Amino acid sequence: MKKVWQKYKNEIALRGERKLKSAWKSARAVKVLSPLSAMYAKIAEVKSRIVIPYDADVPVICAGNLTLGGAGKTPLAIWLVEHFKAKGMKPYFLTRGYKGKEKGLFMPDFAKEGEGGVEGMASRIGDEPSLLLCFAPVVVDPDRARGAETAEKSGADIIIMDDGFQNHGLSKNKSILVFDGMVGIGNGKVFPAGPLREDFALGLKRAKAAVIIGDDTSGITIRIKSEAPDMPIFRARLIPDESVAKSLKGKKVLAFTGIGNPLKFFNSLRGIGAEVVKQKAFPDHHFYTDEDIADLESIAKDEALVMVTTQKDAVKLAPEFGKKVVVLPVKLAFEDEKEFVEFVEFS
Repeated sequence: MKKVWQKYKNEIALRGERKLKSAWKSARAVKVLSPLSAMYAKIAEVKSRIVIPYDADVPVICAGNLTLGGAGKTPLAIWLVEHFKAKGMKPYFLTRGYKGKEKGLFMPDFAKEGEGGVEGMASRIGDEPSLLLCFAPVVVDPDRARGAETAEKSGADIIIMDDGFQNHGLSKNKSILVFDGMVGIGNGKVFPAGPLREDFALGLKRAKAAVIIGDDTSGITIRIKSEAPDMPIFRARLIPDESVAKSLKGKKVLAFTGIGNPLKFFNSLRGIGAEVVKQKAFPDHHFYTDEDIADLESIAKDEALVMVTTQKDAVKLAPEFGKKVVVLPVKLAFEDEKEFVEFVEFS
């Protein structure tokens, strides 16, 4: 009975996500939801004005976005940490730990849990923090000011925030907004009438730069320039790991993921030459149940398919099942890396 209920909940969540995105394309639905959007936007605006932020003693860079769902914040946060590590600095990630069981301040032991040793950690701190833990120490705290203080006391000389642009409790030296070139800001409406977390123009005023990932087929460059003509805009792409991509070329695969934009992952597999015979999208931040795993294994076995997923999904898989799944890592690559490096440097 429990398994049936879990599957039912997953279906409800996935259908809910799809229905909401579909509603954003309906003029009638947008009109009905607009009064709620106005309230949501006003609350976000008031919060940005009344909260007195904590000023950390070390630089704080925020990789954020203005929309709901996956735009590429985490790959940017990882790029930033890797960059500052290469310079001999001690960057720490700061995140709220969405969907994790730990509700307050929590700092995993990087020496024990980091560098790939994240088994069992995702349920405690969430999938994205567990992935971040593979690269650098992570402080998980919904109270970003307290989290920043903890990072400072633990030895951080720079803090990289994965998300948190709409959290005003901590001052940011540089906030970078990430946009998916294909999605942009959708219909340009604030939630629930659209995907925006706050008013587009007001959000841009607090940011120092924008990063557009992938080809700009949504016209987001023009929209940014119309509101913030002097804002630097950088271009980047998510590049699949070369060796894994080569191993999957020509293979028949079962692709599965629970990310904000699953189509992006499925298209990436097709782009490297994999034959996506079956694809299964789960709700964003989905935790895989025994029944999910049994279903995936059954499909893969019946049709002789290679199971493939993302790094963010992989940290939530049971070890025995994870050994049967190919993980496709991706890295952010800038078209104008020299200019972006100059932007993120601190004098």
